[in-house]
Amino acid sequence: MISIIIVNWNTRDLLLQCIESLYKDNGISKREIIVVDNASSDGSAEAVSASFPSVKLIVNERNLGFAAANNIGANAASGNVLVFLNPDTIVEPGTIDALFEFLDRNPNAGVIGCRIVNSNGHTEQTYWTSFPDLNWLFREATYLNKISNARQRSISFDEPVQVAHLLGACIAIRSELFREVGGFDERYFLYMEETDLCWRVQALGKRNYYHPAVKITHLGQQSSKQAAHWTNVQLQLSTYAFLRRNHSMGPIKRIVALLAMQIGALIRLVLWQIRWIQGRRPRCDSLLMIRGYARLLLAVFSFETIVSRALRENRPIKIESG
Repeated sequence: MISIIIVNWNTRDLLLQCIESLYKDNGISKREIIVVDNASSDGSAEAVSASFPSVKLIVNERNLGFAAANNIGANAASGNVLVFLNPDTIVEPGTIDALFEFLDRNPNAGVIGCRIVNSNGHTEQTYWTSFPDLNWLFREATYLNKISNARQRSISFDEPVQVAHLLGACIAIRSELFREVGGFDERYFLYMEETDLCWRVQALGKRNYYHPAVKITHLGQQSSKQAAHWTNVQLQLSTYAFLRRNHSMGPIKRIVALLAMQIGALIRLVLWQIRWIQGRRPRCDSLLMIRGYARLLLAVFSFETIVSRALRENRPIKIESG
């Protein structure tokens, strides 16, 4: 059996569309759908219960974060394959079965993800052939990664290929392997938890794959858009936590990493101010992004304290919202 786990936070209408797309697939009788609601205030849980009574619904009293909520869903699952799916996605018929069949045919496979397109039909960058490190951080800060990412998206192939890690909007893994690696690391409150999972899976000798022949439509980080000024900071904090946890980083490398993040924030702050002046984006969107990167500039040098304390006390790595 396949267990599909969807973690939701205040995306009621999109969540209902996502579940509906799953029910349009003929193979739905062989699956269970588990929705873990992270204390939404928009009536998401009530809507799921009313519209899809066969869905297993778990309602958290507070927002536990993406990793912890997915682990709760995995613990409640009875399938031998787990599919972790974002609520702001539309799943094409056959996609879930294709991921399941690939895992069934390839015992050495770890995590597998499918092709993801945006609402305009353009393929998103959702897989990477190497894990983030200090060199990657500098390329990301200075936009040099845009070149390699564009080249990667331009490569056309039909068969699954081995990759390092994948975006977590739609990934599948055997439940036995998921338990063996300890599930998602709940210290990642939001972002990088799937990258860390792929890292640990690969460390066990398994291979992660990208399957381009099947796809979902990703409507685009709708939960995180509700607090864009906060999520920009949280993404960088989680990235720094991943580097700290999985690479040998002494004091000098830590300072270099934080400086790279500040450079990246400054570049993006200037670019978004230009967009705001030129009116190339909606003013409200530009102001949110400007606010986010301005906050990131100030927050970066608190990252070391936040991450060190969270790792020491075994609690979520989280920047306070506001």
